[in-house]
Amino acid sequence: MVAAACSGADTNRIANPLSMLSQWKILDNLRRSLVPVALVSLLPGAWLLLPELDGNGPLLVVAIIAFPGLLALVNVFRKSVDLPWAMHLRGAAESGMRQLGRIFLTLAFLPYDAFISMDAIARTLLRLLVTHKRLLEWKTSSDAALTMSTDLTSCYTRMWIAPVVALASWIFLALMQPSHLLAALPFFVFWLASPGVAWWISRPIASVPTSLTQNN
Repeated sequence: MVAAACSGADTNRIANPLSMLSQWKILDNLRRSLVPVALVSLLPGAWLLLPELDGNGPLLVVAIIAFPGLLALVNVFRKSVDLPWAMHLRGAAESGMRQLGRIFLTLAFLPYDAFISMDAIARTLLRLLVTHKRLLEWKTSSDAALTMSTDLTSCYTRMWIAPVVALASWIFLALMQPSHLLAALPFFVFWLASPGVAWWISRPIASVPTSLTQNN
């Protein structure tokens, strides 16, 4: 948990004013920042340290990522009595496609998310334990998006870590566990293509012209 006491303005120890719920939220945010790193580490760890899984390590990663989204699909069995079946099934199908899209994007962006998390953790520890400077420097995601280029070259420059991890993992697996290359191939394809995927989904949405008729 977050420390139960902290230093006040006069350097005396005072009780932490955060509630238990707020402390738990902070702890949960710290846990969530380690999830991408843990999932990326799980793949080579399973290939190298647990060969008895026989290539099922990637399936474990997919299951961990997909499980929350699949839970949301249980709503297909919860139809309102006032809603026609056709409309309910259409809504359930659209929700299922969105969940599958989220699973695919999570898998594709996994190395980049892990890199961002590790960069943030390293910066925080460096400033807290070594430099003690720029402790309040931060930028919201909306502010960062305003200054971020979204062309294809910029996406590959910013997300270089994903193709590098894909190529390094391919070489590592080819040398250490070549029998698992086929099972790992979808991950490598996703990671190589992830900057292109980021560019594609970042394109502006084309507006559809509306045809208006003149009322007499």
